Amino acid sequence: MPRKLALKQLTHSDLTFFKRYFEDKNKNGVNPSNQKAINLTAKIFINKLYPYLSRDKRYYLGLKIQGPGLATEPQILARKIIFKAKNWRLNGEFIHDPEKAHSIPDRYENINPGDLAVLEFFDNPSGEPDRINIILISQVLPTDRNIYQTLKGFVSERDSMALLPEEILIDVIDILPEDHSLQSLVADNDALELLAEGVDIGIGAAFIDSYSNEEPASSKKTVNVRKYRTSDFNKSAKPSQRRVSAEAFQTAKVNQEQNGKIGEELVEAYFSNNPSIGSFEWSSKENAISPYDFKRVDQEEGELIDVKATSRRFEEPFHLSINEVRQAACAPSTYHIYRVYDVQGQPKMRISADIKSFAQGILTQVQSFQTGIIPDGFTLSAILLERELNFGPPISLSPSDDEDVDAS
Repeated sequence: MPRKLALKQLTHSDLTFFKRYFEDKNKNGVNPSNQKAINLTAKIFINKLYPYLSRDKRYYLGLKIQGPGLATEPQILARKIIFKAKNWRLNGEFIHDPEKAHSIPDRYENINPGDLAVLEFFDNPSGEPDRINIILISQVLPTDRNIYQTLKGFVSERDSMALLPEEILIDVIDILPEDHSLQSLVADNDALELLAEGVDIGIGAAFIDSYSNEEPASSKKTVNVRKYRTSDFNKSAKPSQRRVSAEAFQTAKVNQEQNGKIGEELVEAYFSNNPSIGSFEWSSKENAISPYDFKRVDQEEGELIDVKATSRRFEEPFHLSINEVRQAACAPSTYHIYRVYDVQGQPKMRISADIKSFAQGILTQVQSFQTGIIPDGFTLSAILLERELNFGPPISLSPSDDEDVDAS
């Protein structure tokens, strides 16, 4: 189930949703409020996340709260989202401090205006909000201070709610205390999805950097193969020490398998709805270990197609197995990468040129490895290889028959 991330800078009125704040700081303050709800800014909540919600309907949902600081034990509640007093609000009963048996019974004692709330939304099958996870980030707690500084630039008093890019979670990973509440959020972030795809994030895999400038006698271009670490490909960076639970990794695997299936279905629809494309075979549907996903049989020599799908951007790394590389290098037909991206949003595709020469260059490098070392796959950086693999322009994808080349 895809998630939607947003960041909210909590105002004085927002904090009246918490019973302790309402009683201790609100009633005796200079500007008492009776809002008792968290405002969800329409510019983000409606315009960007949920444009089809009805103002006349109440949306009941599950609410999980963690934080601030090391208050990782979740508080599970039932609340609702409504439109009231010209605002969309997370509403319902007061949020009380947890019972005394809770590990941190006074967890809301030090929340203050200006604190941040990371909002993680999950939808029901109808596309309506069904569950929301909130992680509170304090501006004063030592365990939250660095995280607060990293995130606060996304919001302001004027724009108190903003979309939170998935990419920012990678920046947060390395400053998180081991037991911080945000660990539960980043456990399903981009880096983990990359790992689920087979892309190395610190374990040590062969990473395809770019062609070298040298031309060997065989006229095949040489490929540089090196080790890499994380999203920025910094050669001097230390390996990530982040821990991933078996459950979180399995969730990421399931999500990636779903993305892969969606990607292949979108390509199949593109073929079926494109009059210029003749007959084709969906090879991976019949053979799960096929080294390619589709074969076009409307051409004399045929064309083999490997679909690489992601819910993220085109520029993210992707994985080629050794079997796929061998197939591309040795097949009499052409072999193309169909890079399908943003599959959970507005999916698009870019098609590479034939990668035969590139694959042959990889195998040439592998032959120089010490005897007994056989890599099982390679991580490719699409942004570094875009020019060498000659990816074409973006093509909009849809299950319907309205695909066209994106003019943007």
